[in-house]
Amino acid sequence: MFGDVMFLGRAMFADAAFAKAARFDKAVFNASAMFDRATFNGDTTFSGATAALARDHAWPDGWHLEVSPEGEGQLAPDSAEGKPSGDT
Repeated sequence: MFGDVMFLGRAMFADAAFAKAARFDKAVFNASAMFDRATFNGDTTFSGATAALARDHAWPDGWHLEVSPEGEGQLAPDSAEGKPSGDT
């Protein structure tokens, strides 16, 4: 759905409701990304998604921003299985 998309300005998904799968694979968030209170009813992936550091972000539940030694931010699931915590 949003794979390989570059968000140049603020990406505002606060309170959004995704009825089906939401794919943000390889998306680039160059400014703030807000997913607070967003709901996801299908598989949600952020594989390879990156985000600008030192910006305000509110990631969906079960996701966080990891910073590499090179100083790049990449989204990662909270669980070791590669899915956000709480997903089955």
